[in-house]
Amino acid sequence: MECDFMCDDGVSRSLNIAAEVTVAFGCVYQQRVTTPEGDGVALGVAADKIYVLLDERLQSLIATGFTRDDVTSGRLRTIPDMPVVVSPDDSHRVKHTVFCGRRVAIVTQDHNGPCPVLAATNALALLGRIELCDAQCRRVKAAQLRRMLLDYMVEGRGEVPRFTSPHKRVVNDAEVLTLAGMVGEQLEEVRAKLSCNGSGYEMMERLYHGMNVSPSFFGVDAFEPETDVMVFALSGLRVVHGWYIREDNPFAALREMSFNEVSLVATKSDSPLSVVAQDFLVSTKSQMTEDGLVMLRRDLCEGEVVVLFWNNHFSTVVKLNDRLLLLLSDEIYADKSSVVFESIEDVHGGATFTDGDGRDADKFLLVVQSLMGNDFSEEDIEAAKEALAKELGVEPSPRGVADYLKAKKKGEPCVADGKKDKWPPWVTSGANQLREMGFEIQFDVACELVSKQGSLDAALNKLCSE
Repeated sequence: MECDFMCDDGVSRSLNIAAEVTVAFGCVYQQRVTTPEGDGVALGVAADKIYVLLDERLQSLIATGFTRDDVTSGRLRTIPDMPVVVSPDDSHRVKHTVFCGRRVAIVTQDHNGPCPVLAATNALALLGRIELCDAQCRRVKAAQLRRMLLDYMVEGRGEVPRFTSPHKRVVNDAEVLTLAGMVGEQLEEVRAKLSCNGSGYEMMERLYHGMNVSPSFFGVDAFEPETDVMVFALSGLRVVHGWYIREDNPFAALREMSFNEVSLVATKSDSPLSVVAQDFLVSTKSQMTEDGLVMLRRDLCEGEVVVLFWNNHFSTVVKLNDRLLLLLSDEIYADKSSVVFESIEDVHGGATFTDGDGRDADKFLLVVQSLMGNDFSEEDIEAAKEALAKELGVEPSPRGVADYLKAKKKGEPCVADGKKDKWPPWVTSGANQLREMGFEIQFDVACELVSKQGSLDAALNKLCSE
């Protein structure tokens, strides 16, 4: 349940993003917060601090730490979700990456964006059923995105998705349709209505404000038959959740109900079942159960791409190498081509970043990219790391590699270029900073120390440890 981030004090930390840890600071992973230094998203906890990715540091992916005092004093607090207003000028950043050996473009969102539309569009993009734009495209207009998805649905190019849950369930002694039943009986009727009198446009714009969705707890693809949720079936996509109750679970009395029904029961204080409903909703705030995660891993086929409803959010998910991988569609990852997914490791959001082929991302590479954005390719970073290691005789720090690449880009001398007659700027700058901090050290000795340690931070740690 940890993710590595470079922090603003120059230290790379493993942040605990589990909800039971971050809730002590009044927030959860990726929740919008306001702080004394500006707005951003909450990340995780380390050394009794909550770390936040401020909006002004989105490109660098550098986290800033805040104390419990910041929370109790109200200086750090959550920002209530606001409905998204659709404007003709709305657009989304495009991320170009590689998925299973094939180049793809996906759309990203900022803050509380239209996640149902983006989740469906990105799922179709990963499957190769639609192509968002060419390799030079950096943004796509929201209207174009809605039009593309609507055309795909109306034309019926997608296959009818499979369901493992029954088509009907019993409510008050009467059989009612589930989403699976609605798809089986009304799919083409709903598809035809979308092309009449602009109803399709109205639906797509409405989905930018949210979606009516109510999972049922007896199956991972069981939902109430809402027209909004049909957008996924119309696109030929499965929509699933992990809010599953097993038959022998202590909450089994709620198993045949939907979320809306359980929420209603929980408000009736005179009902014995209300206590059970309340306990269930409190203990499964993440909207996924351990049994549900097991069922998802078992139910999805290798390589299958679906849309997952979790934490009031729709995400694109694929099963690769027997792992469930959630597509990182937040705009903060738009420039990080080597980070494509995060694995779903537990119900609280524990994750490991991976590339587009499902391989765990290189932590060293992530830190360098957090310092430099996407200015250099993975090959450039690896080559710089090897060159510095050969020249210095020790493995360089991420900061050292970043400084080396910056100097090389500017055409300035670099240690690994063999120009030993003159220290490169990143070394002399570090040496000067050490001397300005009050260390009684000769300039040449300071340069030697910074160069050997690979960064100012490493040199500072070396001096402090002696």
